[in-house]
Amino acid sequence: MRVKIHRNLNAPGGAVEWSVTATLGSNRGRVIGYVSAAVLQEVVFKTRPSAIERVQQRRARAREVCAWVEGELVQGDVTRFRLNRDLNARPVETSPGHSCKRIRIDVLNGRTDFFEEGTGVSISRAKRVMLTDSGQCWSDTFEEE
Repeated sequence: MRVKIHRNLNAPGGAVEWSVTATLGSNRGRVIGYVSAAVLQEVVFKTRPSAIERVQQRRARAREVCAWVEGELVQGDVTRFRLNRDLNARPVETSPGHSCKRIRIDVLNGRTDFFEEGTGVSISRAKRVMLTDSGQCWSDTFEEE
């Protein structure tokens, strides 16, 4: 199932949670569930410049989706279902391997693209991505812009 996933900053109790949005079908564009961790394949990293600009202007008060990953959901630790119970609900091993690199975006500090944390190189796509229950994004096979 192809989905978009972004960090849910309004998760109950301040828990780490990722919102899963359908990209196809009758629920296209709607949040269909929430996961604490997920693995996706054939990932594209996306941003919405107008939303990033609003977030940067409002700083700490900003709660708007301005960046997400889009890909084929391989597995997810489902915390809550919303509209779809077919989210490949299987436990995710959230320890990235030694070859994995952390992928970040830091709009509040002026970085409006996804980048590899160690080198700062911009990232646009990845073969496989892990979103962890600690709120991090990891990949061992990504494409630089």
